[in-house]
Amino acid sequence: MSSLNIATLFSRIGAPEQGAMRVYDNVHTVFACEYDKFARQSYQANYDIDLEHFHKDVNDLDATPYKGKVDVVVGGSPCQDFSIAGKGAGFDGIRGSLTGQFVRVVSEVMPPVFIFENVPGITTAKFRHGLKLFQEEHLTDGYMVGLYNGLELALATMEDRECQYKDNPFREKNMGFDKDENRDYVEEDTPATEDFIREYKKSSVKHIILSEKEYFEEKIVFLKISLKKKIQFKELILEHFAINAIVNKTPPPELVERHNTVQTEIDVLEAKIELLEKKWMSYE
Repeated sequence: MSSLNIATLFSRIGAPEQGAMRVYDNVHTVFACEYDKFARQSYQANYDIDLEHFHKDVNDLDATPYKGKVDVVVGGSPCQDFSIAGKGAGFDGIRGSLTGQFVRVVSEVMPPVFIFENVPGITTAKFRHGLKLFQEEHLTDGYMVGLYNGLELALATMEDRECQYKDNPFREKNMGFDKDENRDYVEEDTPATEDFIREYKKSSVKHIILSEKEYFEEKIVFLKISLKKKIQFKELILEHFAINAIVNKTPPPELVERHNTVQTEIDVLEAKIELLEKKWMSYE
């Protein structure tokens, strides 16, 4: 029987534990740490954990008693300071600086393996220096540190499926086929939310609470993606205007009307984003 002793930081509702339970016969959570009261309620509803080992504030967590008792530490500090929905404070931000607490806890526990997760924004040029320092801090503890795409890790563990990811964070394109050569090629294009619902029904997670802050954060991300698409479309229209100007032609009325409509949509989205960001930033 295979077993795993796992510890999680910024645990939320316990997704790493859920993943481990799909791989190992016996999963024991040595300790977990989560600050948000809604997520803590969900975690406690999903998992049987002694409150002594369910810590609240990572800043106050003394992990030295757990040294040698953990196989893997998994965690992803709050992403707002690295996310497109945030203000770009990076590693110097209140939330971004919590990456240092992750380094400290790993140094105290010294597990054979650790996994740190965050949004793609943390790898951009703006935060590259901080990310390098973050990796070097782990190297001083003797770890071999690599940067991996989450999908690549998922593909590496799939035995009977191969998938490709379409560049859209809210929809995924699975091109899957069994290794049986007689099986027809299958292509699926399904909203990621439907995939989540299917997986959720198969899992042992029974309790999820979405706080108002999390709702605003998700809404901002959706709106910013929509805004980006609208701006790209507007730029395309402006290119047509420029071409018409070169040949001394008046742009078609329907194109002018479309430009005005898109500009109005951009103004509305920007106003909504500004309002939601104010509400989002009010939660500490």
